[in-house]
Amino acid sequence: MADMIGTLISILLPIIIIIFCTLYLAKMFKDLTKGLGPKPKTFSPQNIGDRLKKYIIVASKCNPSKVKVLKLRRTKFNEGGTLGWITGVVVTGDCTKFVFKKMRYIGFRQVLYCPSYMHGNLHSREVFLDAISIENISGFFFPLPYDQTNIEPYKLSFDAFKKDLKKMERMDTQQVEVEQIISSMIGEYEQEQIITSDDELPMRAVGDEDYA
Repeated sequence: MADMIGTLISILLPIIIIIFCTLYLAKMFKDLTKGLGPKPKTFSPQNIGDRLKKYIIVASKCNPSKVKVLKLRRTKFNEGGTLGWITGVVVTGDCTKFVFKKMRYIGFRQVLYCPSYMHGNLHSREVFLDAISIENISGFFFPLPYDQTNIEPYKLSFDAFKKDLKKMERMDTQQVEVEQIISSMIGEYEQEQIITSDDELPMRAVGDEDYA
């Protein structure tokens, strides 16, 4: 029995040492090559539309959702089929915002504004759009209705989009520093002169006739 245990240890010990050394060398190689090579592409907001998209994506992660696949319903107008994989949903009154990827595991997230009556049940794994197709306008997607003369879907989608843009404008304005506002109004040179000037404003005597 003791011989069997000794033989087993003599077999396993070299294997364990080899595995340990391999993991250690792999970690060391990873640390040495960290930062080398092309950086992965990330979504970097550049304007108010990009920031709006980012906030919708973040908000969609907080809302529970069962739907996973976004599809077009097959009709006489179109072939139907899968549009993408849903990563989040934001329901706001008459309009639903879908966050989806065209491919399941790779690619950037996109945002689709869709009137509530133009999509199916949100409690299932798949949600169908009652539209001919979806259209990309300024980085956001909107569904095209079967009846092109019906302007109600456009109105609902674009009204929700404009409302969100107005919210972002207000948020951006509140986050602008006071110095930036002053600089844009009077110029950077005049602002610097005001900040660095040692001159004090003249004091008014209590007896001055123009004292207010």
